[in-house]
Amino acid sequence: MVDDAFRAQNQGAVYFAVAQNGTLIFTPGGYARTLVQVDRHGRRMPIVDDRLGFRGPVVSPDGGKVAVTIDPRPSQIWVYDLARRTRSAFATDHHSLTPLWTPDGRRIAYATNEGRGPDLFWRAADAGSPAERLLARDGQQYPASWSRDGKLLIFSDGLPNALDIWMLPLGGQPQPLLATPASEWEAQLSPNNRWIAYQSNESGRLDVYVRPFPN
Repeated sequence: MVDDAFRAQNQGAVYFAVAQNGTLIFTPGGYARTLVQVDRHGRRMPIVDDRLGFRGPVVSPDGGKVAVTIDPRPSQIWVYDLARRTRSAFATDHHSLTPLWTPDGRRIAYATNEGRGPDLFWRAADAGSPAERLLARDGQQYPASWSRDGKLLIFSDGLPNALDIWMLPLGGQPQPLLATPASEWEAQLSPNNRWIAYQSNESGRLDVYVRPFPN
């Protein structure tokens, strides 16, 4: 009927409605989003020329690159070099999302449907070596934050409406950090590793909480 109806970021909602007389109304746009940087005064400046289904961009530790998920599904992960204004494929063979740079910028962890999934994988940031599985278990896992030394990965685990926050020591076994009847996700460690901030629907709405870490 029509092409390029706008779809909500991170959701399945498409903005259209049908009147009783059969008239269809819709918001155009499709996946034509832009990547911009915004300074502390609110000034926006495009950082690439592409207009694609961008979501979840993350800047490399040195500030020179951006890893970003690109829709439509199966979603892919690409890396943009901000100085050269070029992009390179990072994870494009399966449905992949939520890229997360390691603190040294050498690797990117991400969730992908390679196998059961989404499971946790990582690979060299330049995609010069095969991806390695970090964790495979039932449910869905999404990387969220690294400890400052890069030896501990914080991730979300569970189902979309019942997520908990877990820790994965590299080379060790996953351990629950916040497992409650509510959903907790989007965990972020503070730069000094003493605090953790996260989203939760514990109150019946989406709020941000801060707790000491790891206690």
